[in-house]
This record gives sequence, structure tokens and C-alpha cells, in this order.
Amino acid sequence: MIIIKKPELEVKENSLPDFDFSVVATNFNSTYDVTCGVKFSKIWRLKNTGRLQWPHGTRLVRMGIESLNGASSSALCLIQPGQEQNLRIDFEAPEVPQQQTVNTYRMIYGEDCSFGNAICCIVNVVSTVYDS
Repeated sequence: MIIIKKPELEVKENSLPDFDFSVVATNFNSTYDVTCGVKFSKIWRLKNTGRLQWPHGTRLVRMGIESLNGASSSALCLIQPGQEQNLRIDFEAPEVPQQQTVNTYRMIYGEDCSFGNAICCIVNVVSTVYDS
């Protein structure tokens, strides 16, 4: 009988993915109320939490249907692991009130390689408030 020993996989303690990020701050959290037709900005402070610098051409790309008028993609700087950068996307709220209006984005590089979790801009679009 011949016994073949399978090689053991080496598991590195505290190993990180090559490319990753986390959101360390935003200018507004959770759901935010905006008036119909108003222009506003969402700012995310992103931190490179991967092992490597983000690849050339890394960008944040909108996924799915656009419910807020905003950029379909935004280029990012090539930042080293541990570094942070602010990313700002300008939006315009729809003219009609809506609850839970969402634009979802993913970090993309190359043709269609994504990394990290999706990030969202979530707002409630409310009617204009008039003084009486």
C-alpha cells in the first residue's frame, strides 16, 4: 500500500486580502433626508485595508439602477496600505418624494474585478417645507 501525504496548506495568521478597503467616516450616516431637486454631496473617507497599493485604474462604479442623479464612476488615488483618502460624489435628488432612494457603488479595477464591500448613498427625498 502506498500512502501519499497531502501537503498542508499554510494559513498565515492575520492574513489580509491583496486589495480591500473600509469606510472610516462619512459626512452623513444611515438614511438622510433631502428636499426634492436639491443638489448634495456624499463624502466617504476610505482606508486601504489590504496588503497592497490599490491597482492603477481603481475606481468606484455605480451598480444597478441610478435613483439619484450622480456620477456613474469616480477615479481614486493609488494609496498604500493603511492610507486614507476622501471620495466625494455629487448628487441631485429626484423631483418627486421617495423613501429609501439608493445608489450603490463597488470598487472596481481592470476590466471588471471588484473588491471590498459595496457602499451606498441612501436618502429619503421629502417635499419642500414652506414657512406659513
